[in-house]
Amino acid sequence: MTELDFEALFAASPNPYVLLDPAFDLVAMNDAYLRVTLRERADLIGRNMFAAFPSDPGSAEYRQLRGSLERVVETGLADHIPLIQYNIPLPDGRGFEERYWSASHTPILRADGAVAYILQHTVDVTELQRLRSLAHGALFYERGAAVESGVLRRAEAVQRLNERLEEEGRRLRALFVQAPGFVAIRSGPAHVFSMTNLA
Repeated sequence: MTELDFEALFAASPNPYVLLDPAFDLVAMNDAYLRVTLRERADLIGRNMFAAFPSDPGSAEYRQLRGSLERVVETGLADHIPLIQYNIPLPDGRGFEERYWSASHTPILRADGAVAYILQHTVDVTELQRLRSLAHGALFYERGAAVESGVLRRAEAVQRLNERLEEEGRRLRALFVQAPGFVAIRSGPAHVFSMTNLA
């Protein structure tokens, strides 16, 4: 059996992928990612995600994206954003283009169970969102439009659920940290400490 060249598969994939380190610096990306983000590889490699694609740290989209990436690093588990508006800078530097995305963040783990990299798979759903906006308040009679509308409604429902779960998770972490007895959570075959409280 021929050995697979995963670098070649990554590069040739028609799906946009970017690889980040745990500090969210951009390590590698395929051509599909460069096309969808209107960027050049030399402008992205080594830059932090939030410097390469700036957003107001107080904005919902910044918190949404950063929260997802942080959950992957903290838990070592994949995290998904069904729908996020995250505008990208235009190549000429004259402003931003409104864009909507669906993103999956998958951890690439080291032997000790810690996160070595995060693989982001990004899908541009801007056209679906624009169709939905155009049809807002109107009945959809065409089958394709109804399906697209249903997909976006489900994505928004999942997003609302994720936001509620994230808020509950923050409250539980705060309780965990403040517990009077000492508590630690270890993960992976090497029993790496992933959480400890103040005690």
